[in-house]
Amino acid sequence: MSKKRWVYGFLSLSLSMVLGVGVLNYIVDPYSMTAFNVLGIPVKLVSDDRSEKISRIDRDFDFDNVLLGSSRVYLINPLMLSKYVGGNSYNLGVGTAQIEDHLGFLLHLEKENKFPKFVLMGLDFYAFNKNLETNKYFTRNKDLNFISNEVISGEFIGDFLSFDMFQASMKTLKTFIGMNKRESRFDENGASVGASLEFNYFPKSSDVVDIYAVARENHDSDFIKSPPYESVSDERLGYLERVVDLCKRHHSNLVVFITPLYAQLMDDIHNDVSLSVRLDEFKNHVASITDYYDFLTYNEVTKSSIYFQDPSHVKHTTGNLILARLFNDRSINVPEGFGVFRIKNKEVVELSDE
Repeated sequence: MSKKRWVYGFLSLSLSMVLGVGVLNYIVDPYSMTAFNVLGIPVKLVSDDRSEKISRIDRDFDFDNVLLGSSRVYLINPLMLSKYVGGNSYNLGVGTAQIEDHLGFLLHLEKENKFPKFVLMGLDFYAFNKNLETNKYFTRNKDLNFISNEVISGEFIGDFLSFDMFQASMKTLKTFIGMNKRESRFDENGASVGASLEFNYFPKSSDVVDIYAVARENHDSDFIKSPPYESVSDERLGYLERVVDLCKRHHSNLVVFITPLYAQLMDDIHNDVSLSVRLDEFKNHVASITDYYDFLTYNEVTKSSIYFQDPSHVKHTTGNLILARLFNDRSINVPEGFGVFRIKNKEVVELSDE
């Protein structure tokens, strides 16, 4: 075979493979980017939950209230939010979300003329670390990414030719044909599976498990110190200001809270001189921008492992308890000190003392 024929053959094979990936991705459509479901796949597994929820916004989003946050928020039952504020609610929480994700979702809802009447937003302390890079799925998402003016590589055609989507297609197909167990990360209300079925406020029972030791062994708690938290990001604080202004402009009620962590993980923060200073700075900066509820404190809930799935994620029932505190539900005996209300530019006060 001549060198020229070999090159032509290689290029033809490569082009065929790329086109084949594109066709497969379009047919499977793991992110539900089109209105078609050629194979009738009931559950689509995706590695990019941001695209999944943007797709829901674009297709059939008709909700009065939204929850914004990371995995520490998408475990909260949105139906319980509706119990307190009325209307229908959707959980827009996504994995490792930062404030730019929250603002990006609100800007997209504004663009689609679907801005909610009520916004509940959970802030993670670690997510305001200046050294923490923006999530790659945010930067790839042309609908969320308001930071870069450059053309995003994930344009519509480019998305269907991407290897990331191919991986998601293969996961989806394996589940569809029964090779993998069928499961989904989110339910129809956007919450983690099981959250929308939980209406209790306290765990019924729990085996005694040292969740902190397990997390340390698996390095699941390393995110507290990595990357080094040298300063609170002024840029991300600016995004928080934009969220506040955006909600005011749309006459939308905004409630902000700082997400809780298990007490032993909090010990790691307070025992580290730099992290302890950053935590105080973070809370004071947030208080200079908006009122908020602080769940990142020591109290009966954060000191007990029965309220947590792991040191950085509470159980669904504890999520309901957070809502009870936020909306001052006096029919629920919320443990004292769980959720401290801080008024903008004012001293900390206990909500129960109001």
